[in-house]
Amino acid sequence: MEPRRSWLMTAFLPLLLLGTPWVGVPELPATPDAPEVEPLVGVAVVISLDTHWTSEAWNSLREEGMEPLRQLTPNKVLAWDLDATPELVGTWDVAAYEGGAEYRAALASGPFAKHRVVLEPRLPHDVQQQVFSELSDARLTPEWIRIPTSGSPLPAALQISTPEALESWWPSIETAPGIHWVEPVLETKARNDVAASIMEKGETTGHPAWLYGIDGSGIVIANADSGLDRDHACFRGLSWPEGNDSNATGTPGTEHRKIVHVNESLDDWDTPGDEDYRHGTHVAGSLVCRHVNETAAEELG
Repeated sequence: MEPRRSWLMTAFLPLLLLGTPWVGVPELPATPDAPEVEPLVGVAVVISLDTHWTSEAWNSLREEGMEPLRQLTPNKVLAWDLDATPELVGTWDVAAYEGGAEYRAALASGPFAKHRVVLEPRLPHDVQQQVFSELSDARLTPEWIRIPTSGSPLPAALQISTPEALESWWPSIETAPGIHWVEPVLETKARNDVAASIMEKGETTGHPAWLYGIDGSGIVIANADSGLDRDHACFRGLSWPEGNDSNATGTPGTEHRKIVHVNESLDDWDTPGDEDYRHGTHVAGSLVCRHVNETAAEELG
């Protein structure tokens, strides 16, 4: 009898469950709730005057619910209309801002793994956060670089990751409100050779003037700075005429390889640890020294 009783209980349990009414059981949603995207707070506008802008006119915008951002022309100001109130058109010459973010390309070739996003100055904090969210939605992994205090003329800035080519991500933020410009994050290093190349040929690919012997030889110039490291390779003597114990830096004068005269009464040498260490040597070297790997005209025959 025991196996039969177990079988009856097993058969009765599904019947009991099927006969129980579904009272008070909430219906499951067809799709999970998605967070609502917060609407943009205000809109960028251009306000024009018949005359030049004054500080009084600038400050009066805030009384109308607008935050002035920057001056576009002597009689036009870019502002952020916090309330997007169309009735202001009757008081001010207000037009929607048609501009977008500016991409400031670098002299170096890309692609670049990082870019700096500079927002409009004086942009309200709520709008700054909205821009941050839009960059996040574009999968650019934004990170704050600078968040100024409210009303500061300094713009907020972010850094974004851009592993792909410019064409793949730029359209998604080009028209984003509140962005002033975007620029590549470059390696911080001296670019004296690049600057010299631009001055010589308008490009960054070479130094034709140097190759033709136009290198400033025989010209005496003077500059004032934070001292000079006379033991630097640019300025020291090329040999030790009296042995290794002699003064390898040489004595400044007409017979010296580089230094005609030096005034060290205010700041001598260029000592490690000084607040302005190497600046004077860097500037003087940029003016009178040649790159160690540069081929001069006399070496070309």
